[in-house]
Amino acid sequence: TPRPVVVLVIDALDECDNDKDMRGLVAVLAKAKDVIAVKLRVILTSRPETPIRLGFTRDVPEILHHDLLLHEVPQDIVDADICLFFYDQLGEMKEMYSLPDEWPGIDCMNQLESRGTTLRAFLEDARRFILRNRYVVNLAPLQIYNSALVFAPTQSLVRNIFLRQIPQLLARLPNVQMYWSAEILKLEGHDEWVTAVAFSRRAGRGIGTQKLEGHDAWVTAVAFSPDGHAVASASWDKTVRLWDAATGEQTQKLEGHDGGVTAVAFSPDGQAVASASGDKTVRLWDAATGEQAQKLEGHDSDKTVRLWNAATGEQTQKLEGHDAWVTAVAFSPDGHAVASASWDKTVRLWDAATGEQTQKLEGHDGGVTAVAFSPDGQAVASASGDKTVRLWDAVTGEQMQCYTSPNRPTRVRFTDDGSALDTDVGILSLNPLSRRINTSPSTPNLSISLASPWLQYNGMDILWLPHEYRGVYSTTYGRNLVIGQASGAVSFFSIAT
Repeated sequence: TPRPVVVLVIDALDECDNDKDMRGLVAVLAKAKDVIAVKLRVILTSRPETPIRLGFTRDVPEILHHDLLLHEVPQDIVDADICLFFYDQLGEMKEMYSLPDEWPGIDCMNQLESRGTTLRAFLEDARRFILRNRYVVNLAPLQIYNSALVFAPTQSLVRNIFLRQIPQLLARLPNVQMYWSAEILKLEGHDEWVTAVAFSRRAGRGIGTQKLEGHDAWVTAVAFSPDGHAVASASWDKTVRLWDAATGEQTQKLEGHDGGVTAVAFSPDGQAVASASGDKTVRLWDAATGEQAQKLEGHDSDKTVRLWNAATGEQTQKLEGHDAWVTAVAFSPDGHAVASASWDKTVRLWDAATGEQTQKLEGHDGGVTAVAFSPDGQAVASASGDKTVRLWDAVTGEQMQCYTSPNRPTRVRFTDDGSALDTDVGILSLNPLSRRINTSPSTPNLSISLASPWLQYNGMDILWLPHEYRGVYSTTYGRNLVIGQASGAVSFFSIAT
């Protein structure tokens, strides 16, 4: 006797909360061929999430399954399916409400069928529109008519339907891309503050994402090894943990600190890990074995900078002079000088061999949070809570330039060729002859202005700028604003007269 056929339908497998459950279910389905009592057939719908695709590649031979991609289905089949759906649903309504036999009519059905495909495209476009603009709409709901529409792609159905709703105050709009991109705009998922991020040098090579779990308290710092194969994380649980970047497995747990660990870094060859802690020590570890190689002791919240021999663990210099906590240090490229930044609003330069202070760079009105040497060692850049980035002559100590930002800079470094300063408030190009920052001072009392991330009109926020439209440089003239982005693009905005 023929075996009965049983059809199992699984809809939206990708909506499972756990990747392991997705892979497990695919593995179970792969065993359907072993069922003897019935002929088991499975219809499964899903977006092509990585765990599902990998599960089919690994567990289900091609001879046992057939793929059907929705966007590759012939249009006549799609139209027929839509028509069938409408007939079924409207038939139920006709019976429920005792409607005439001729309802809804052939013409009405044809119109519904013809609009079905357009509706599907609109819903997909609306989904992208919402995902991209969720943050700004929550921040300022009326920006759905300003920022959300202005920066939507030119071929966006939502943009073109509601384009007339853009306030007429904006007379000239920036050029935008034609279609939605595949760019990842926001990474969400953390339940608490994100305290540190780091890029892998192997980014873009197909490494899967991982959730690294194991710490018993907040993670304060992360670092990738130079080859991108390992990740080090520091935590208030007093440990440093090393992880395999590809598998997410913990490979080492570095224990020994008596206080929360606040910073972590790999050596250039990836063989050693350095960690700093609230227990006033810096410790060096063997990345392969997890053994502590050195314990550098001496700090006591004493406003000093200390230099150490990494091989022996001996302190070689104690640099004293700051009147408040030291927040950042940097070596000159030749290793002969050290720059230190402090909450006492100064940057100090030191001779690394003798420990003598060679320059005291004064001018900041707030604590200095970052410091860096130029590649040739002739200039020093500093960032401060006074919302300025300053450039100094490392030889004379003279301030060469001051750039004022709408936001507080916390990071500064020179580009490899020394032609620009890379900061978290923008990339500032340097004049190759004078080493001055190429920026134009802002002109007060203009009707249009930039206070990132907002475009303002007479001091009022009118347009929220997505990250990719926030400029490295900007200038205003009359009712016009020009913004230059790091990508090389230039955006023009005008206010209607």
